[in-house]
Amino acid sequence: MRLPTKHRPHTRSPGPSSAHPVIPDLHARSSNPQIYPNGSLTAEIRRKVRDDLEEYIIPSSHPALPNFFAEAKGPDGKASEAKRQITQDLAAGDRGMLRLQSYGSDEPVFDDKAHTFGSTYYIGYMQLYAMHPTKPGNADGKPEYHTTKINGYDLTGNLVHHRQGIAAFRNLRDLAEA
Repeated sequence: MRLPTKHRPHTRSPGPSSAHPVIPDLHARSSNPQIYPNGSLTAEIRRKVRDDLEEYIIPSSHPALPNFFAEAKGPDGKASEAKRQITQDLAAGDRGMLRLQSYGSDEPVFDDKAHTFGSTYYIGYMQLYAMHPTKPGNADGKPEYHTTKINGYDLTGNLVHHRQGIAAFRNLRDLAEA
């Protein structure tokens, strides 16, 4: 699956991310998305902020602050694995966004809005997701991350559904860039 990018050509992640698993009990590898369709260039982030938050906002050699992710599985892959992987990717991206939004504050800043989005593709079916963090609900003091399925599209069913799915994907990617 090839996704067009605005800042750089399509690439695969170079290896494991420096970010720790955000949701360790998912039994998915640490965030190492197959595709980063967008993000910020590291030069666009002030040096001090970049240095202070590096492990959270620059997870690989790809763009900093990635907030749109895609996971694709071929016919021999598993849809459940793609779902676990996109959840981990979204959480890692959202953790970086939360750290940046809270930079300079004593407490994390929660605005109840999704800032991280993603897509899974498996044997012709595409699903779109959003994630947002909320205040800690338990004693460990860590934010909780919530994945919401926005919609799903059968891209192989007919031309109308295919076009609707591609339009929704592009709209979500554009929302991530806004």
